[in-house]
Amino acid sequence: MGPDGYLYVTGHDNTEFYVLEFPEAGSVMRWIATVPIPSEGQAFGRDPEEPGLFYSILKRTREVIVGRVPWPQP
Repeated sequence: MGPDGYLYVTGHDNTEFYVLEFPEAGSVMRWIATVPIPSEGQAFGRDPEEPGLFYSILKRTREVIVGRVPWPQP
C-alpha cells in the first residue's frame, strides 16, 4: 500500500500497474487508475525520496529497471 492509502498492483506481464482503493464496506475494491510503466516485472517500488522514480525487477533477465512514471493523484 502506498503512503496515500491506495493499493498498487501489477499483473506481472503487462507494462502497467493498477491503483485500487479499499472499500468502506464490502469486499469489492474500486479501480482508480491504470498507469504505464517502463517494463513488466515481478515486483516494483517507488522511491520515497524522489517522486516519480520507479524500480522494477524483470525476473527472466535478472535486471532491475529504473524509470519514471506519472504517479496518479486521485
